[in-house]
Amino acid sequence: QFLAIEDEAEWLRRYGLNGEPHYGADSYANQQEAKQRVQAQEEYQAQIHAKLFDGQTPADQRRNAQLDNWSNQVVKIAVRNGSPIECNLKNLAACSDTVFTMAETRPHYDTDETQPLLLSLTEYSHEAVLHFLNLLNQYSKSDVSFRPKEHLIVECCQ
Repeated sequence: QFLAIEDEAEWLRRYGLNGEPHYGADSYANQQEAKQRVQAQEEYQAQIHAKLFDGQTPADQRRNAQLDNWSNQVVKIAVRNGSPIECNLKNLAACSDTVFTMAETRPHYDTDETQPLLLSLTEYSHEAVLHFLNLLNQYSKSDVSFRPKEHLIVECCQ
């Protein structure tokens, strides 16, 4: 018995080309494309995780530096009934983008920066503003046990 002699074309047809499906989900091209898509998605996920969890962007670094500059400054909040409420500008600006922007742009609209920044919340009662500030303070500390008073939250959100 002699072994059959195969030429290159016959070998490719029998073992190489015919062994691989040319169509459908099992084809080599579809499998490679799926592997490339999964790899691209994993790389994108790793980039997003690195951006969100690993480091700070230059904008975050500038914001944190500005907040550190305000650590000894006070903001006065005028309320409807009662004397103005004083609180730390850094703590309030860290929780409120509006306060941060107002404090950051203060040189453009206020020539006397020796006085504390004054915010007017005269539409709200003294108790509601204090409760709101406590809520921001507890939120920044991630204290989930703090429960706001509902009637005051409705007043603050009007």
